Amino acid sequence: MESLMRSPKLPAASVVCLTSKKDFIYKVNLMKQFIYLLLAVCITGTQLSSCKGKDAGTNKDTTTVSQDTSTPAPVVIAPDTTLNNSVRDATKDYPGVNASVNNGEVTLTGKIKRERLPKLMESIQASHPKKVNNNLTIEP
Repeated sequence: MESLMRSPKLPAASVVCLTSKKDFIYKVNLMKQFIYLLLAVCITGTQLSSCKGKDAGTNKDTTTVSQDTSTPAPVVIAPDTTLNNSVRDATKDYPGVNASVNNGEVTLTGKIKRERLPKLMESIQASHPKKVNNNLTIEP
């Protein structure tokens, strides 16, 4: 063991003093981490070698950002008469729910069970109102 530790082939930093098995396992794990770190640095270094031909002084941004110059589609708001008919159809299966339409806004009043509310809101939103004012009382 002494001859291995004083071998002229090994650099001074690689000489390891072992005092116990626990110490040996700790130092082996430490060496593994060091090797993984070296491998990561080597891998990263080879990936950066593609930049060798570029000038270090030029910091030219080669990324392009696509700017969408088209205007988004306008939001479709149904007229009050159409809204009135579709809202009436949507609420006919919900006794206790009243709906009124004014300037594209639908106002819901009354009582509804919690499990039925999402379905009602979905059918109201399908009629494309400007806004839905939910003044419903939720029943358990």
